Amino acid sequence: MKYEFVPSQLQEWNIHFEKEIGTGLKSRNLDLSKYLGNLEQLHKAFKELAHRDEKELFQRWVKQLDRRKRLLLPFLLEDELHPEWQEELVHQIKEQIAREHRTFRFIIDAFYQICQLDPLWELARLSYVKHIKKQERRMDEAGRVRWREYLLNQNPIGYLSSAVLQEGTGFTTYLQNFYLSEYTPFYKAVFYEAVKEAKEPFYHKEEAVFRSVFFQATNQEHQHLANHFIRNCDLDLVSSLATLLYDQLNTYRQKPLLWQFVGQNEKDKFAQWILRRELKNFFAGVNQEHERYQYWEKFIGKLKHVVVLNGDRTILMYFSDVVVMEVLGSGAVYVYSIATFDQYFQPKIDEMNSQKEKAKTNPWTHVREVRRSELMDKNRIVHEGWLTHNGGWQNKFDNWLRSQLGWEVNRYVLLQKETK
Repeated sequence: MKYEFVPSQLQEWNIHFEKEIGTGLKSRNLDLSKYLGNLEQLHKAFKELAHRDEKELFQRWVKQLDRRKRLLLPFLLEDELHPEWQEELVHQIKEQIAREHRTFRFIIDAFYQICQLDPLWELARLSYVKHIKKQERRMDEAGRVRWREYLLNQNPIGYLSSAVLQEGTGFTTYLQNFYLSEYTPFYKAVFYEAVKEAKEPFYHKEEAVFRSVFFQATNQEHQHLANHFIRNCDLDLVSSLATLLYDQLNTYRQKPLLWQFVGQNEKDKFAQWILRRELKNFFAGVNQEHERYQYWEKFIGKLKHVVVLNGDRTILMYFSDVVVMEVLGSGAVYVYSIATFDQYFQPKIDEMNSQKEKAKTNPWTHVREVRRSELMDKNRIVHEGWLTHNGGWQNKFDNWLRSQLGWEVNRYVLLQKETK
């Protein structure tokens, strides 16, 4: 449908409205400046009237509006109105519904922008039924069924989210059947609802939509997306989006405030997946069997954090009681108590990480990698905490970890603890 409106001067409200829905309107070949101009005039005039307790004045004001502006009355329902004024505005919209079948599209557009069920949803249903033949004139049977089911549902967000998960046409394509564009708040609300039940195939197909919504979201919305994504998916099957979460949110152990609304099971699941990935990627360069990965992987349930020192192909594994420094190729393992490592070595790691964070926004930032040699000090290790990868090293490591640190080293027992 094509709207033609008289242009007017846009001020502060124009800027706000263009940010919120301007792109969506452009996508439908509307004259944005004219559309915004009429809405600006209506909002300003209505706000002035709403402060004056004169219903008759409001009624006269509506009657003098031209047809184009009357079609825009549903958008005024987004303002905070006194119940008496809202009642009068709804009455005027109902009169417009009786006269003009095109009012339906404006009500639907307003609903998608305002996301206010009452009274817009009832008005949309009333408008559709009042002119049902004209509304359905160009629809096929499937389209008529869709719209009738949709408008009869008291939970339109839930209806669309369930329907789109069952359809194979794609999220955005399916919602276009209901005049719903990706630039509206309601579109995002449907997506947030859909991810509650979505599985891996949905994320494969809608990865671009997920990324778009994610990068426009608040932190609390990030956590909503992360919580359901992690809960419902095998992260190995959707690793590109899992990596996106890690890049933006890290894990709850490093940035707990970014995860405060995510369930504990989901936080642990994601952190362990990241740790496994970091270990596997690091040890992949040793040999095809990744025997060192297979050894340390059994302790994932105890592992809190890892840091890879790219310059020296060294990995630091942080546990609750010790920090283990492992290396690719030849080289011994150094084991330090947490207190010792924090006192003598952690400040260097913190400085390096701080420089890396700055480099994300300032490419001129110099990042000085901590070298393995700076962290090698036999005088500060845990008693006998200098271990080499000689023949049968796995048994030697097990015996030392059990006797010196009191660790459980049986893989089966550790797996049972992890899955509880």
